[in-house]
Amino acid sequence: MFFSFLQCFPRAIAESLSINNSELFKNQGLGNVPSYYKSFLYRGHGGSVPGSNADFQYLPKYNIGYAIMINGDNESLLDELSYLIKEYQTKDTKKKIYKPNQDLSGYYISVNCKFDLFKFKDKIKTLTKIWYQGDTLFVKNVLGQYPLKLYSNENNVFKTKSGRTYLFQETDPVEGKVLYGNIGIMFKKTSPIYAYTLLSIFWALLIIPLTIIIFAVISLLIYLFGKKKNKIALWFSLWPLISIAFLFIIVLFMSEQTRFDLFLLLGNISWLSLSIFIGTIGFALTSFWTIYYIYINRKAKMTKILYYHSVLAALFNMIFTIYFFNNGLIGIMTWI
Repeated sequence: MFFSFLQCFPRAIAESLSINNSELFKNQGLGNVPSYYKSFLYRGHGGSVPGSNADFQYLPKYNIGYAIMINGDNESLLDELSYLIKEYQTKDTKKKIYKPNQDLSGYYISVNCKFDLFKFKDKIKTLTKIWYQGDTLFVKNVLGQYPLKLYSNENNVFKTKSGRTYLFQETDPVEGKVLYGNIGIMFKKTSPIYAYTLLSIFWALLIIPLTIIIFAVISLLIYLFGKKKNKIALWFSLWPLISIAFLFIIVLFMSEQTRFDLFLLLGNISWLSLSIFIGTIGFALTSFWTIYYIYINRKAKMTKILYYHSVLAALFNMIFTIYFFNNGLIGIMTWI
């Protein structure tokens, strides 16, 4: 049986919310996310944009499913309809038993980020460590405080003590063996080396920009009020600052936008999408230039602590550039 709830989206609203098929939603054609409902494995995808909510789910092993599309911003209504349909579809359906799970200990990262623009952040934000202690599975976000205790059943499902499904093991057609979280995050095991690399980048992104600002201010004060005017020493500190200024501007612009504005501005050619495109390229180019400038002036006389900090800051900016480039952020065109 297939349920369909459909309301026509008014033409004027559809045109006002027009978002091109862009980098903003890249890979969402593969966003076929598993979710458990009372030990039944549904697949599909749901979500919302300003003014519209939708959910499509199906049970591949039973040949049944449903689709819901409604106007408005009431996501709780969508959740309630989904729950009622799932309850009806599964009340007389016989459950199937799956094979026991394998050892899941290790580090995991998210591999189904919704927006390419935020992939670099989501990898770090969702970095998770999993380990066993007896029959209990412990799950801890590496940046979080306390681990969560989970208990397994025969269907590769891990639940909290209260019985709420939190994690389950599945085979994804693209990523292979993965774990799915209760909020749709798909986790894939990664090496401890890569996990600690992500952690190092996270802390460096917090600390290095702050030290760059502090040393740039000190260098400027020395240049303005010191007896010797050493322009090379000043530029040693200013070039790393100019590099991260591109990122600061992008973060500032995005933080001032509402969720509705972000959908429209990032999905089309706009001052914000162009700022991200130009700003990320500017960050990469100035990071390369800083390395080159420091190299050709490496024998210049200046305070050693300022010199070594500038070298360290330039190297970290290059590491950030490589990480951003590897995650598709440098020169990203969110409107394409």
